[in-house]
Amino acid sequence: MHKKAKIIATVGPACNSEACITRLLKSGANIFRLNFSHGTHADHAAAIRRILSCSNTAGYEPAILADLQGPKIRTGRTPGDKPVYLTKGSTVVLSGNNGPCDARRISISFAGLHRELAVGQRVLINDGAIALRVSALNRAAREVSCVVQSGGAYSSHKGVNFPDVNLSIAAFTPKDRVDLRFVLRGPAGMVAMSFVRSAADLRPLIRQIR
Repeated sequence: MHKKAKIIATVGPACNSEACITRLLKSGANIFRLNFSHGTHADHAAAIRRILSCSNTAGYEPAILADLQGPKIRTGRTPGDKPVYLTKGSTVVLSGNNGPCDARRISISFAGLHRELAVGQRVLINDGAIALRVSALNRAAREVSCVVQSGGAYSSHKGVNFPDVNLSIAAFTPKDRVDLRFVLRGPAGMVAMSFVRSAADLRPLIRQIR
């Protein structure tokens, strides 16, 4: 019977073994996601071989989804890579300059944030676990002051999103282009693109696939 519902399982360190992949297959997973934000091409090739071997042995035919990283903007390093907690109502400065990250200042891997943000816009950190709102801009220092709307914890290299602004950064990055060439040489039948803002963001990806 053709299953209309799709259950996606991400293959990561916790489940990148034949035993775990087989259990996932038998539990109903029918798409295996490879996250290209992490790992090397050799790591992903090994995971694909493992998925195909387990699927052939168990008699299943799952799809393999290559999830491209996209223009991931991340926080810098926290002391000891340990969590830092932000409390609601406090002020934190986002900086496009390299530097330490703590509860008062967070360095961001996007040097142009001071040019593209505006007062009142939202900033989400760690997949939305922390919500900030821009309160002031210091373009000379390449810094943005924010008030914490929803407190929480972040640590080194956590994702940062700007839902209220269409950033000038390209959606299809040079890394994505290299990763896609690797993907197209193998058996992966699905490709996911991150941080899509408009149909135009898809065109470079579509051109390379065709």
